[in-house]
Amino acid sequence: MDIEISHIYKSKRKTLSISFKNGKYIIKAPYFLSDEQIYEFVENNKERIKRLKIKWLEHQKKIVKKEFVNGEKFLYLGSEYPLKIIENAQSEKALIFDKKSFILNTSDPKVIRFLMESFYIETAKKYICARLNELAEKLQLKYTKCGITKAKTRWGPCSYKNSINFSYKLIMAPPMIIDYVIIHELVHILHKNHSTEFWKSIEKILPDYKERKKWLKENGGKLRI
Repeated sequence: MDIEISHIYKSKRKTLSISFKNGKYIIKAPYFLSDEQIYEFVENNKERIKRLKIKWLEHQKKIVKKEFVNGEKFLYLGSEYPLKIIENAQSEKALIFDKKSFILNTSDPKVIRFLMESFYIETAKKYICARLNELAEKLQLKYTKCGITKAKTRWGPCSYKNSINFSYKLIMAPPMIIDYVIIHELVHILHKNHSTEFWKSIEKILPDYKERKKWLKENGGKLRI
């Protein structure tokens, strides 16, 4: 077998899944499957599994690394705003967002990155958690906690105790996409999986959820710093 599996995680799940992230194949499998059965599955599905790597590599090529220089544009709630660097500016704040640009009083890329990340985290706490509360009340669903994380690969997991966390990067997306992710996680309070019933519940709330889901899949790589 010419496919190297980096990690095999076993749990109470009922199905086997294979993903390729950060240069590694990862398998999630139910306890009742032996390693021999897992590797046999991999061997029988080599071509499909190899395509996972190809798709990931193609996605990585589309990601443009930020340089944190004057004029460079950054996303916020679906719109792009340029960095405006004014060193030695007479301001107590290192970063000011005036709804036209991000104004910074430093040109140090490391400092700018830290300031931008801090801005996104703080605004995500205010906007996303407030919106979660609004939608939860509207849908009459009760969650236990709203948190903002630095997660790189997940937008918003909902725990079995109905605690919901969101990646701060979600604040870069348009409001309609943020709503989709929030509703997606709220519905997990009713369905702790991605069953047919889960997607039917999503569709009742958001008839156009497939378009929103597609947008996130195609543009999620742009929501980064």
